Amino acid sequence: MRRAATAIALLWTIVVGAFLILEPVYGSSTSAARTGGSDGMSLEITTDHGLLAAEPFALIHITVPVLLCLLPLLLRSVPAQTRALAVAATVIGALVLLGILTIGLFYVPALIALVVALTHPPSAHATAT
Repeated sequence: MRRAATAIALLWTIVVGAFLILEPVYGSSTSAARTGGSDGMSLEITTDHGLLAAEPFALIHITVPVLLCLLPLLLRSVPAQTRALAVAATVIGALVLLGILTIGLFYVPALIALVVALTHPPSAHATAT
């Protein structure tokens, strides 16, 4: 259960990161211009603003939660996994609180999965190795 919940948190952060990069989450702007002809036609251009266009350091905000969720899956020692899960849950929890009005809410399911992973004991197979 612990590894599955951690894997769910990792998958969620990857999906959220892809969504935030690919989708226009920061709105759009419209520009209008009149053509020079006598027909009075106008041209309207709508531009969508994704996270990368609005904030150049967005890749850092997206990769940190992914790396935090990946780390416990890479570790073999149960105490090291527990510490990594605690750090990941704490940091992502802080990021959720700090970014609650922007992208923080997208990471709440990952935080819940990390807390579930942290509260469940490791499997018998994980403690045997």
